[in-house]
Amino acid sequence: MDKNNLLADRYIDEVLADHYDVDESLESYNLLLNHIENKTNFKFYFKKAFNQLIDDRDENDLVILDVGGGIGWTSALMAKHPRVKKVILLEPSTSRRSINKHILKHFKVPEGKVEAINGTFQDFNLSEKVDVVVLSAAIHHCFDEFIPLLFKNIERSLIDPIGKSRILIANDHVVTPLWTLKRFLGYIK
Repeated sequence: MDKNNLLADRYIDEVLADHYDVDESLESYNLLLNHIENKTNFKFYFKKAFNQLIDDRDENDLVILDVGGGIGWTSALMAKHPRVKKVILLEPSTSRRSINKHILKHFKVPEGKVEAINGTFQDFNLSEKVDVVVLSAAIHHCFDEFIPLLFKNIERSLIDPIGKSRILIANDHVVTPLWTLKRFLGYIK
């Protein structure tokens, strides 16, 4: 891993795990649903956190930035909310962004409600400001030395950085030495 790069090497032209390698088939979509609904329960807790954020706001036509949104299942869920005008899926992995079109079809998201763009924690590459920034299972991918820049970019991307709920960090975990060891042993197994 070269920390001069903005992205860990394993996320460049990566091969996705089967549960994230969604295509037009119902079988691939069901693998994703099994992972986010049964194996990890991410979907339930993400929806709960997102609904709380929405309940804290009163305006309609919200524009949301999903930083490190991966294949975009969280973007799809948010885009389906009637008070959300648009979700911008910011993801540096070409492999993950390419899956998003299938996710949007499976989740039956209205056309034009999600825009997938190439960006990193260090360079959001945004052409507009947003009402809310979401990081779901993403912040642990940010190198420690880039955390201050990430939060500066979040602040710069917000229409109004002061006031109502505007940042949601959900479904994340702390990367500890024990977690790393378990992950390493999982690769060996």
